[in-house]
Amino acid sequence: MALDLFIDRLCRCVVSLFTVLLIACQGAQSASVEQIRGSTASRLPLRLQACTGLREGYTVHGTFRFVRDPSGNPITGIVPPESLIVQIEAEPGVPTRFISGTFRLYTKEGPLQGTVSAPSLTFLGGQGGRPSLGGTFLLKANQGDSYKVSLPPTELARE
Repeated sequence: MALDLFIDRLCRCVVSLFTVLLIACQGAQSASVEQIRGSTASRLPLRLQACTGLREGYTVHGTFRFVRDPSGNPITGIVPPESLIVQIEAEPGVPTRFISGTFRLYTKEGPLQGTVSAPSLTFLGGQGGRPSLGGTFLLKANQGDSYKVSLPPTELARE
């Protein structure tokens, strides 16, 4: 009887451990940039090239640089941008508070710039190691264009 109970609990532990490992080993979410037109979002062929920033007291500064991905799929009717630089400022805490953000999108027609908002924001670490920032960022160009950046928590390299 005691042996049956032990085997039953051992099997449950193994199944639980296997489930946790399976979830942990899934592919990491990658950063993406989408152009928003009305209710339609089109993923742009941009890849995250660099994340830099630092934590200064109660403020975290982050800069995210995206560049054109030559292997990305071209989107009909959209001229892909050459690069995108997103700069944000946040205040770590519970919850992390978005303070401000700006962006510059470089296209063949010239640069677009505007403001950034963050409906969701994640901050990790920064006390003994490098801080990480991630979240969903909405970019609104002064010219009226809109973009969405989805970024998993990403470690910031020193500026």
